[in-house]
Amino acid sequence: MASSTMVGVRISPEEKEQFEAVANSIGVTPSVAINIFVTKFTRYGGFPFDVVNPEAAELLDDIAAYHKAKAEDDGNHLSLAEMRKELGI
Repeated sequence: MASSTMVGVRISPEEKEQFEAVANSIGVTPSVAINIFVTKFTRYGGFPFDVVNPEAAELLDDIAAYHKAKAEDDGNHLSLAEMRKELGI
């Protein structure tokens, strides 16, 4: 087996979450995705291809909507009993 070395990359937590979600959605780990990229990038001397999952944009939209809703959540929620009382049912 060939030896390997670590490569560190700084990305935002949101980018990491999105990267992991997209990699998993196409059936690879983030490590495998990066290894594929490095191999192809080096072999072709630059960006050689597009790897796209047509559903990735929808997945990223869902993640963004989740984070937006979470950020806007004030934590002030009514219980079911409180809602019924407020609605008079």
